[in-house]
Amino acid sequence: MQKIGSFIFAHCTHRWERVDQIASQAVRSSLFRGCDFIFAVFPGIDEITHLQHPRSERVLKEYTTLDRLVGDIFQGLPEGVMAETLAFIVSDHGLSKTHTHIPLVEISRSTHHRPVFYPGIFARRWDIAIMESGNAMASVYFRDPVDRRPSYFGEFMDVEKNRKFVNQLLSWEGIDFLAYRVDESILGVKGPSGEIWLHFFEDGLAKIDINGSNPLGFAVDGGLIEADDLTWTSLKTSYPDSPAQLEQLFRSDRTGDLVVFAREGYDLRKRYEWPEHRSSHGSYIPH
Repeated sequence: MQKIGSFIFAHCTHRWERVDQIASQAVRSSLFRGCDFIFAVFPGIDEITHLQHPRSERVLKEYTTLDRLVGDIFQGLPEGVMAETLAFIVSDHGLSKTHTHIPLVEISRSTHHRPVFYPGIFARRWDIAIMESGNAMASVYFRDPVDRRPSYFGEFMDVEKNRKFVNQLLSWEGIDFLAYRVDESILGVKGPSGEIWLHFFEDGLAKIDINGSNPLGFAVDGGLIEADDLTWTSLKTSYPDSPAQLEQLFRSDRTGDLVVFAREGYDLRKRYEWPEHRSSHGSYIPH
């Protein structure tokens, strides 16, 4: 109950530093009570960065504060508790400053779709689901023509309104590229000026086909290449490790039929974001 109340308070007042303090006190109290497992969220840095920008004075100060709070959690704990306690600190994605919001939901409506999205989760007779993450990435799910499994590019592009939606996205400044399944073992990535197909084999090999300019930026085309060599090649580009991460992303059936990635400085959510995000994450831009 304390967590719910503090999050609502911080969302309305933007005082996220207080939530980090409450979280550290709760973790410390749980350790003294002998809890076997504790999972705690410290949202301050992420939330303040979304409100301002990644290197604002307030954000940098909260890094220092969080460092102190983590130290305070373990200060004075009995030696026996310390000897049996393993702590992991896991961070969210990096963030980049955002200056322009692309209205993905409105774009879908302009192509005659009926979207379901957050917070409009009670839409009736929807035919497209738009799920932003961060908000520089979005998974898009088409109901037509396949709604019981992920659909392949050729399948959803056979539907006229889906095709219009994809073409509209590629014409928007700020859309970096789109990723999708070509078939069970081939992934496609399309940008405004070219497309790449990545065919992954079980023996650790990959085959690359490029039409036009490669949206991912590396020069390999045709023939077979070791997947590890492909990763090393991608490290020289603006999207390091992108082939491996795309393969891992689409390994899950929950990943969208289409995944949209924004360029640096842009995100994919406009009207329905409150408060307005001034920093975003989720894209393949390294930070």
